[in-house]
Amino acid sequence: MKMRLIGTGIWMMMGIALMGGCTSDDVVHKTAQETVPISFASDGVDSPTKAEITDSWMQTNGTGQFGVYGYKGTTTLFTNECVYRENDDWKHSTVRYWDKTGIYDFYAYAPYYNVAGMTFANGRFTFTGGQVFMPISDAGIEDIVVAEPHRSRSYDYYHSATNLNGRVNFIFHHILSKLTFQFKKHQDVVATITVTDVKIGFPTCKSWTWNQTDNTAWRGSVSYNGYAESGGTSSLTPPDAELRTTVSEATPSFIVVPGSTATTSHAMNMTVTYQLQYRDGIVDTHTKTVSIGSIAFAQNTQYIITATISPQAINFEASALNNWTDDPIAIELQEDSTTP
Repeated sequence: MKMRLIGTGIWMMMGIALMGGCTSDDVVHKTAQETVPISFASDGVDSPTKAEITDSWMQTNGTGQFGVYGYKGTTTLFTNECVYRENDDWKHSTVRYWDKTGIYDFYAYAPYYNVAGMTFANGRFTFTGGQVFMPISDAGIEDIVVAEPHRSRSYDYYHSATNLNGRVNFIFHHILSKLTFQFKKHQDVVATITVTDVKIGFPTCKSWTWNQTDNTAWRGSVSYNGYAESGGTSSLTPPDAELRTTVSEATPSFIVVPGSTATTSHAMNMTVTYQLQYRDGIVDTHTKTVSIGSIAFAQNTQYIITATISPQAINFEASALNNWTDDPIAIELQEDSTTP
């Protein structure tokens, strides 16, 4: 599966015009001081903050790609250089050689893209997009990770034994969030419950921007320029059409653009059509539209919403995995409301 940000074409476009990317063959003659070319590496995505771009993706031939900007003092070495995984190694096209004098700066993001929507200036990445909720599917995984920058480092730093003898090693961090839905039937329900259709209604964000607010750190924030509550819908498929009292995870999950403050939240709703088959053979069909409530989405967090279904109602519980490693934390949702 190819990892990509655009996915099914419903999300956003990212990148900038290619300068020194995957197809370039720009060779700069080595200096008299050094004959070792500058090269790159990545051990993967920092585990407490990764979502869909994972270590295995970064290390997969033909899949892992990241973009690099590099400078020696005021001299530009790399501009959105495509670094790609091939034959279990990281490669790129533009050749630059180390100079034993001077100070180096390197910046990186993943996955690599070369279309409008991403800019880089003064050591800061800015990503601009459209929808807040982006489904994760086999057609593409919408995700963005940004590396811890290398700033003001010397030749000696990159040529010590711990720094891979001339390689610039990046550690990437996830800047978005993940939303997952689970289903189960109420423990007191005797009938068989079969879900036939599920749709999630999301508010549509008209535009959003992620940018690094601190030039000395990789971390950034997301700002909104307004969104419409009458956003689009996405279909969900529980892995088991027949619900059990234990949870089953629905597909797809969603990548979510987090809010710039803890108070930014988004109301959602769910329309579920399900059948109840009783032991006496009677089949009863229900369609309910229920308000899930609002969540203040935060960066680097996975949110899990569990829907418990009974003949009378659909009830929701929410939890969060902060920093991807903590135990689930319960989240309070606004009061549910059901329409016939």
